[in-house]
Amino acid sequence: MWGTPKNHERRSVPFPGLVTAPPEARCAGREADEPVFVGAESGVLRAGNFRSRVVNGAIARCIEKDDTFRRLTPHDLRHSAASLAVSAGANVESVQRMLGHA
Repeated sequence: MWGTPKNHERRSVPFPGLVTAPPEARCAGREADEPVFVGAESGVLRAGNFRSRVVNGAIARCIEKDDTFRRLTPHDLRHSAASLAVSAGANVESVQRMLGHA
């Protein structure tokens, strides 16, 4: 589904400057409304395909080092990002807005 999040409001997601270069390189020469990340043959990136092709392999590599990763889901990463932001001193209200919470 293409559109705004479930509450129909835009969100800002801050990230460290050191990760700016790779997305900028991916966007070079693209139209503003083109997706940054695409699936096979430049098709739509589907969550299920991304999970089976990328996320599951990354989790498997983590499990090799530490079995506590066995139940990790992509949604868990959202919670981790929020916790890390707050522990680094981010304003709790800003983190709530970033996550789309009222």
